[in-house]
Amino acid sequence: MKKLGALKASGRFPSEGVAIEIREGEYALNQSFELREEDSGTEESRIVHRGYNEEKVRVHSERIFDASHLHPVSDEAALKRIISDTARENGAKT
Repeated sequence: MKKLGALKASGRFPSEGVAIEIREGEYALNQSFELREEDSGTEESRIVHRGYNEEKVRVHSERIFDASHLHPVSDEAALKRIISDTARENGAKT
């Protein structure tokens, strides 16, 4: 992104814009990702972020887990710590 900013600032930004193509996959970020005005090109010459060749790309900042690993809470002490009556009564899972 820094190179795009430098290219834009230099006045040599391509008139047809720029496409940033991301290969298929899941990208888990462990810190914030921010796009600012300088990352968007101009109205006439845009910067577009997209999946390469229409590949599916997923960018997220949360940890994904398999719900099949969740099990009903059976420990009475743990159940008493659950604040939500509804969750407690409907078999909260951990």
